[in-house]
Amino acid sequence: MLMKGVPADHVLVDFDCRVLRMPEGKRCDYLFVAEEGPATWVAPIELKAGAFSPGGVADQLQGGAEMADRWLPEAPTLRFVPVVAHGKGLRKERIKSLQKTTVTFRNQAIRLDARI
Repeated sequence: MLMKGVPADHVLVDFDCRVLRMPEGKRCDYLFVAEEGPATWVAPIELKAGAFSPGGVADQLQGGAEMADRWLPEAPTLRFVPVVAHGKGLRKERIKSLQKTTVTFRNQAIRLDARI
């Protein structure tokens, strides 16, 4: 995956990689972790191309958040940003329903910041 403008210190984990032997269950496509200055950015990423339900996307992002919680140490500077990317664009109604969706990371519910 080509990524421009990301911090030099980053890791992108492909949750579909068979070498990782990920447990069965819902999970997002990727987990992005990067350090930039004092902050560590954590972003579960779900890629969509067709129809989907906001609840299903939330479940997949939640699976990524749970893996990040297991793998990453506690740090006061963690910035958690769940990401959904859709290749064909979304209708306004779908964006509004995504904006009501939350993903919990370390006991904090984070609302998706859905925009065009």
